[in-house]
Amino acid sequence: MKAGKLSLLRFPHADLRAGKLRPVLLVARVPGPHPDWLVAMVSAQV
Repeated sequence: MKAGKLSLLRFPHADLRAGKLRPVLLVARVPGPHPDWLVAMVSAQV
């Protein structure tokens, strides 16, 4: 994975049931021991 790329991420519903795959923009890797990323949701809705 690389910053600036688009990816698909499963966003859970509010009650933590399985959610839908949604497109996200990978912004930056979060420093630390875990492979976490800062992402921005991509939507056609304004």
